[in-house]
Amino acid sequence: EGTTPDAIFKFTLDNPSLVTVNVSASCWLAVYNETFKGQGGPKANNQIATWLNNAVMEAGTYYVLVATTEDYTIDITRQDIPAPQITYYSPFDGEVVRENNPMLRYYIEYADSYQLFFGDSEDNLEVVKSNDFNDMSHQTEGLQLGTKYYWKIVAESTVGINDTTRVRSFVTPLDKPDTIIAN
Repeated sequence: EGTTPDAIFKFTLDNPSLVTVNVSASCWLAVYNETFKGQGGPKANNQIATWLNNAVMEAGTYYVLVATTEDYTIDITRQDIPAPQITYYSPFDGEVVRENNPMLRYYIEYADSYQLFFGDSEDNLEVVKSNDFNDMSHQTEGLQLGTKYYWKIVAESTVGINDTTRVRSFVTPLDKPDTIIAN
């Protein structure tokens, strides 16, 4: 608990954790690893925030710098990093898609690495993408009409926890005749 404006608080994490920092007053705060060498500050060129919520942080010693003109209390909490979570998939499992080459979309949390597997057989999937957390999608190409395709994601975290999703599938649209003749 702190009540002095412009203060530094030190804390140590024994293992990778999710860290939340709450300050009861309006302020600027920054969290630095002990290796930051004193450069910057809450209002300088480093991580600036008014709060920090569930930030993934490696084991180590950290400093929280608080800049404010008000009295305040500070609460720093940590929790274990959960297993990797894949919280969004598209197309949905079993979906008949509208386009022949659909975009696979997914969202992964709490993972350090992942692999996206894809193929036309549930037992013979190939890696088509790995570790691109900036673009969690994959454009399929050259798929056959009216065919079932399979995909899954395997994600891993720094704490060695794996999450292997079940294999999902979708079906490309059927070939439509060019002309329909009615009698």
